[in-house]
Amino acid sequence: MFKRKMIISLFVVLLASMTGILILLFANPFSKEINLSKEAFILITDESVESSTTINIRGTVHNPLLKASYFEGEIEIESLDSTMNNSVVMLVQEKVKGLNYSSFFYGQTFDQGNVLMFFTDDFSEINLLMRDVKISNNTIDFIQVVAPASDEVSAQSVFERMQALYPDIPSLKDLDNL
Repeated sequence: MFKRKMIISLFVVLLASMTGILILLFANPFSKEINLSKEAFILITDESVESSTTINIRGTVHNPLLKASYFEGEIEIESLDSTMNNSVVMLVQEKVKGLNYSSFFYGQTFDQGNVLMFFTDDFSEINLLMRDVKISNNTIDFIQVVAPASDEVSAQSVFERMQALYPDIPSLKDLDNL
């Protein structure tokens, strides 16, 4: 009798464990392919160049169990040559209310400028703050690229929605005052 109760208890625990593992596996996709293009707008502090462009994001978001998510692939801004044909790997450093924060460098060296990227889980809204960007043979200290946006007003609207979720997100003006 005791042996039978022990076997049944062991079977119930095993079944519950297997069910928990299956739920965890299905609730947490381990990787997700991303392939999207978004209309974007570039803002520069001195307003010398403001223009619409396109951001192309191709790659994979990896979500390993018990580790930080990361993205491997390409994040290209069509009007910025330094972003083209450069693979990036970015670790999601912080996640607040569905808004992710990451930083990365383009290219193999640090002289091509670094990027702070804020983006929603589904990449529907993107805010890139870029430092030391080459535009038309000039190096610009800071630029901001916001998507989806076609002009300054829509870029500001996207930025304000993101800032409502993540109040510490810096604006271009904040960075220019450093």
